[in-house]
Amino acid sequence: MRVDGAILIWGAVSDGGRESVIGEHGLSDVWSVEAMLDDLRTTGSEKWETRIGELRKWSDQLFDYLA
Repeated sequence: MRVDGAILIWGAVSDGGRESVIGEHGLSDVWSVEAMLDDLRTTGSEKWETRIGELRKWSDQLFDYLA
């Protein structure tokens, strides 16, 4: 199997940090969970909004129970 490149996924990364790590380690890209979630939020996907609603409901139920 041929590998064309590798990526690294971090929780958050600055532009400078991304470029530095790509240069030092020869990665194809560095992604951040923060940016991926922001992309999902800003696209207005109905499936994403439904999923967030479900998670919010579960969280509310958990905190109601704990209170």
